[in-house]
Amino acid sequence: MKLYLIRHGETDWNRRRLVLGRTDIPLNEAGRCQAKDAARALQDTRFAAIYASPLSRAFETAQTIAAANRHPCGIQTAECLVEQNYGTYEATDWLAPVFQETRKRYTERMPGGESLLDLIARVHPFLQQLEQQYGPEDNVLVVTHNSICGIIWQYYENKDMQWLSTFVMDNCAVHVLDSATAIREPDDELFDVLTEAGEPTGTTALRRDVHRTGAWHGSVHIWVYAGDKVLMQRRAATKESYPGMLDASSSGHISAGETSAVAAMRETEEELGIHAPESAFRPVGKQQLCTVQGTFVSNEWNTIYLLEYRERYGPFAPDPIEIDELQWIALSDLAADLRSEDPNRCSQYCFQRSEVEMLSEAMGL
Repeated sequence: MKLYLIRHGETDWNRRRLVLGRTDIPLNEAGRCQAKDAARALQDTRFAAIYASPLSRAFETAQTIAAANRHPCGIQTAECLVEQNYGTYEATDWLAPVFQETRKRYTERMPGGESLLDLIARVHPFLQQLEQQYGPEDNVLVVTHNSICGIIWQYYENKDMQWLSTFVMDNCAVHVLDSATAIREPDDELFDVLTEAGEPTGTTALRRDVHRTGAWHGSVHIWVYAGDKVLMQRRAATKESYPGMLDASSSGHISAGETSAVAAMRETEEELGIHAPESAFRPVGKQQLCTVQGTFVSNEWNTIYLLEYRERYGPFAPDPIEIDELQWIALSDLAADLRSEDPNRCSQYCFQRSEVEMLSEAMGL
């Protein structure tokens, strides 16, 4: 699918450099001329579909293009293409430093409005639906607004969030994006975005965007134990974070819509190859984990689980992509290493001492 991305024509608020979000301001005469120029440039392009924001400035631009096209195609409106809700900044000076600085804090909602993560949550599913609906030879026209254009452009060309937070597209500029050559990342799963206090925001975001923005999200650590010993994994040398270091038996993110217990069960099966029922996972506490390694930022609310190993769960079959080796260690020895001031003893682990103290208390050791 080739997606023809167009920002609507100019409005009087655009000309005056005012923040224009959901206020329904029509095209001005310059904007109508821009729409006609875009229509002439695209008049021979056969579109399988035309989608537009229902706000009049975008819909009129789409109407002008559709009317001039030599291959008639109806216009479908999509609420997810409405411009960002800028809240209290609506109708203020676009160039004001306070507004531009707020734009850069992309994980935060505008006062009374939306964040870029909110836009991602409503626009990405729309793009995924288009990819399922239209084939590689189809052309699809999307007429929308500046911030939405940025979200769409970023989705296909994998731009970073800093680029997105300063993005500006000219009125009636046309940018063609090809889903066949889109830059993809592995494991682009959706996460539920949390507040810093660990509460749900009601927003989801792709893994890559969560780790670029430092958005808070959920994770799990599962400690498999037998007697007084716990099972540890050595993280694969290819891991993005903490390569080659010793970690909990299994760990991972909580996917959008999952409970932490379901995530714990899933991660244990995927990483260790054992199959334990959800009821066997005993929660022992929560903690905040913050990791910054270059451009990789992970702010997590981590739920810690204990799982007593039973032979009926099956033999261990560690995922070689995730784990280089498994080893058992007495919890008392692990605690002693983490209390030690010897860096050769304590620096090999990639978790907090407080986590081991939670385990010791829960296990009565």
